Amino acid sequence: MKTSSKWIAVGLVFTGVVLLTVIGGRVPGQIDLTEARLYTLSQASRGLVADLEEPVELRFYFSRGIEGLPIDFKNFATRVEDLLRQYQRAGGGNVRLVTVDPRPDTDDEQDAIRSGLHNQPLPTGENLFFGLEVRLADTSATIPFFDRNREPFLEYDISQLIFQVQQLDQPRVGILSALELGPPPFDPRNPNARRDQSGPAFIEELRATYNVEILDPDIDALPSGLDVLLVIHPQDFPDTLLFDIDQFALSGRPLLLALDPSSHIQSAERMQAGIMGMQQQMPDVSSDLGPIPAAWGVDYDPATVVGDRRHAAGVTVQQGAPPVRYPVWLNFEGIESDSPVLATLSNLLIVEPGHFVLRDDAPEDAEWTPLLESSEESGPVPAAMLAFPSPENVSRSLEPDGERRVLAAILRGTLPTAFSDGRPAEDDADDTEGIENETFLTESSRSSTVVFLGDTDFLDNQFSVREMNIFGMRAVQPINDNIAFFVNLVDSLAGNPDLIALRGKGTSHRPFTVIQDLERRAQAEYEQQLTHLEERLAQVRARLRELQQQAPDQQQLIASPETQEAIERFRLEEAEVRAQQREIRKKLREEIEALNLRLALFNLLTMPVLIALGGIIYFVQRNRKRT
Repeated sequence: MKTSSKWIAVGLVFTGVVLLTVIGGRVPGQIDLTEARLYTLSQASRGLVADLEEPVELRFYFSRGIEGLPIDFKNFATRVEDLLRQYQRAGGGNVRLVTVDPRPDTDDEQDAIRSGLHNQPLPTGENLFFGLEVRLADTSATIPFFDRNREPFLEYDISQLIFQVQQLDQPRVGILSALELGPPPFDPRNPNARRDQSGPAFIEELRATYNVEILDPDIDALPSGLDVLLVIHPQDFPDTLLFDIDQFALSGRPLLLALDPSSHIQSAERMQAGIMGMQQQMPDVSSDLGPIPAAWGVDYDPATVVGDRRHAAGVTVQQGAPPVRYPVWLNFEGIESDSPVLATLSNLLIVEPGHFVLRDDAPEDAEWTPLLESSEESGPVPAAMLAFPSPENVSRSLEPDGERRVLAAILRGTLPTAFSDGRPAEDDADDTEGIENETFLTESSRSSTVVFLGDTDFLDNQFSVREMNIFGMRAVQPINDNIAFFVNLVDSLAGNPDLIALRGKGTSHRPFTVIQDLERRAQAEYEQQLTHLEERLAQVRARLRELQQQAPDQQQLIASPETQEAIERFRLEEAEVRAQQREIRKKLREEIEALNLRLALFNLLTMPVLIALGGIIYFVQRNRKRT
């Protein structure tokens, strides 16, 4: 081949690569080979934008002109923009994407500020904008700043925003409960009591977004026009009301059932009122919903509480004494979940909960999504044992069986009615002919969505907020994420039902899981040694207290040989454990450094080796053809 022909061939190859890159970047569509389908818009989001009746504008603000931004941050911004372009393509002309670079001292910057976007000051003095505004006519909603930690829920957040701007009226949320949810009546005997100052804080939180209606459990029928129904601690509901709840769920409208085998709040109130003293037995503080859960394939035992040693919360039994772990008060920290409902939560306190089991004979299309589960160190505890609770007795009676129990879950699917004979007749009803002729649903007219919660105490102010009086005004400060968890559930139910199906898709940042596993194993071993050390320290201190009690008249305790020997043993053991800790950290560093070295060599040498092998194979084959 002539030299000129070779150069022409090289030029054609180069031109072909450039054209392929340019054309490929402009052709709509893509191939998503990621494990979690990170770059593919879900069917739920496609259906959401396909049903838009009015055009929606997506205004993506990103300060791409700022120099020195980390490449990881730029990649995330590209990921967001690519996802927004998928919304635009799926919208069929009803979704318009506008990308804005809000440079300093420009109208775009002022527009971003007016829209409510957050600017992040940089050391260079520039402001970084990275958010989204969704506009529909005169309505708008924003993501003030995209958080990299919420990347698994990026599609959910955007879809929720698009759905939000379409809502013209506040959704109607009805609440049925045997608990007192409104402000308690004024008590002249105790006018300054904390509990008389306000109602539950979660009600106030819901009222900020929804039209909340607290319904009387003695009503004859549910009011029409409710978008969501919340049933919290149902007790002795009449069959006619249970029938209405059943039909509400079968109509496809979302339902939340918060049941409780042992209402700590209700029990404390009855004890304070003297009911316990008169009856000398545990009053009925459990709740159930009659035949409804079982008809839908869900088992729930109102006489059994879940105990969990791993998640046991610390409670103070005596003033001045150290907290005691109480296995029926469960503290969940560092929550990891692929559900948007729990995505941003880090601390939940669940009090004396029940659990749910989806039976094998549940509806065929039933989709059971656990939200909150106990650990393998859990077991059943009779609710009757909590009449006069003792943390020590409850801990001794708890026998973990290695099973994880579902404390909260979402059930979706086509559900059968629990009242196959139709509306039950009231005891004093004279006209049964109208009831017999009443039409009713025998199964879901469209897919039903029901949330099951195994606790109601977590909503009470005592377990969720700290109330303060500041200059005569009431202020509420959350002490955990209990209310946020409940409001997130209501948000997901009051929104588009398809959004509930959206789950976290993972993140484009793929960590080295092998290294993380090494760190976790070493950390677990470290914590085990530390726990052993703390237990030994407590034993020595207990021994010293015993020796001090034996000589109560002495102002100062002169250490006996036995005490000195105990202290010396402890010091030797402490030194040994510290040496073991150093050895663990040393082994951890060595394993991680060796693994990093292997990974670096693999990344550096893989491509050169492949190219060299390709060249060798090419020349071998060429020489064979010549011979």
